[in-house]
Amino acid sequence: MNDKIIYRINERISFRKCSLSEGPKQSYGDCTNFTIFEKNYEEHYSCNDLGIHLHCTKHPEIEFNYELDECPMLICKKCGDEIYI
Repeated sequence: MNDKIIYRINERISFRKCSLSEGPKQSYGDCTNFTIFEKNYEEHYSCNDLGIHLHCTKHPEIEFNYELDECPMLICKKCGDEIYI
């Protein structure tokens, strides 16, 4: 699925909903941060970002990686922009 629709929040942060935003499925689709688990002897995929993936507005191809427990900050790998959450 290359038809990712990215929504703009502001001039620094955008987001998209992944194919797992409605809940676990048997395919991860366009999700880029998922967990695999077994249910009824079949593999299922669940989004670690609750179905919402944050992107840099200046560089929408860049998806922020973040761990809110460790560092409440988003950093764009391309422009180095730091956004404190």
